Parts: sequence; structure tokens; C-alpha cells
Amino acid sequence: MGYLFAVFVGYLLGSSNMAFYLSKLKNIDLKKRGSGNLGTCNAWTELGWKWSVLVFLHDAGKAAIAVLLTAWLFPDYAYSQHVAGVCAVLGHIYPFYLKFKGGKGHAAYIGMGFALNWWVALIVTPLCLLALLITDYISALIFATIIFFPLALFCFGEWQAGLIVLIATAFVAYYQKENIARIKNGTESKFLAAFLGKNKNKDKKDESATPDDENKED
Repeated sequence: MGYLFAVFVGYLLGSSNMAFYLSKLKNIDLKKRGSGNLGTCNAWTELGWKWSVLVFLHDAGKAAIAVLLTAWLFPDYAYSQHVAGVCAVLGHIYPFYLKFKGGKGHAAYIGMGFALNWWVALIVTPLCLLALLITDYISALIFATIIFFPLALFCFGEWQAGLIVLIATAFVAYYQKENIARIKNGTESKFLAAFLGKNKNKDKKDESATPDDENKED
């Protein structure tokens, strides 16, 4: 019963998508804007950082609630809360009412991590932020998160927990392939530029540039 609850409630809570709700509210189709992703990063670039904070808190919170609720109701079911957390991440990536096309799961992964083991998550956080500061890529922060958290669980002897979490790690990592391709092509947005809104300004400048201007630049 506990594991069925973890799967069902974890997935159901995870399927809730704030980016989708906001896109409807603001009449902006995030699936056709930016990266086309219904998650925090695309909300940041297309709706602004203030709205993206709401998206992040919602996405991280729903995974945390799934973990904590399962742990509270079924304390005797070993690792049921870990199952709930993983299913919340999968629910975010594959929401049933959006034709199974949601976000990439990073914010939900963070919420899952802090709810499962907050002190391990705190230990990992500086390493993840360091990866962001060094590269200025959100993708580096994401990969640091999904690699260092299960690795830290293994280091502290939580092998079973780490193995379950690796399921979520695999799915989040898989959906970073487009980001990796953009980094290789030099088209991936930098974190600082996205925060300051420079990418949008650059696009407007490019659109207004005349052929003569382009020749001058050459």
C-alpha cells in the first residue's frame, strides 16, 4: 500500500506544472517560446526572473511534499519516500494532461533532495553553485546537482537511497542533451545574461540590424 501511494501521489503531485499555469494566465505559449520547456529556466528567459522563482518554488515544493507526506503516512515502508520523490520528478517530466511533455525535472529534483536528506543537500549545494559560477551555464549547475547528490549519499553509506535516486538522475540527465548540444554550438544562454535580460536585447538588436550593418561588422 505504501509503495502504491508513493508512486500514485508522487506522480500526481509532480504532474502539477506552474509554468503551464502561468503561460495560460499570461497568454504566452512557453512550448513555442525559448527552449519550449515548461520549467524554471524557460520561465526565467520568457516570463522574467520573478515568475521563474514562483515556478521553481512550486516545482521543488511539490516533490518535497510528495516525499514528506509519504514518509509521514508510511514510516514502516523502507524507502517509500524515495520512490515518491523519484515519481514526482517523473511526473514533472511526463505530465499526463500535457501529452507527457513537461519540464526537465531539475527543480523537482532539488526539492526531492532536500526533503530526503537536507543536510546532504546542503553539503552538495556549494559545489553546485561553484559549477555555475565557473561556467556561467545553468546546465553545469544541473549536472552538478544530479551527480553530486547521489554520490554524496553513496559516500555516507546510503547505498539503497542513492540507487533509487539515480533513477531520477538518469531521466534529468537525458533531457539535458539539447542543452549540451547548444553549449557545443555556442548558442546556450548564459546565466548572467539571462538574469540581466541581455539575450532578449541582443535578439532585438540582431533583428533590427541592416545588411549594411552586418557588412560593417565583418
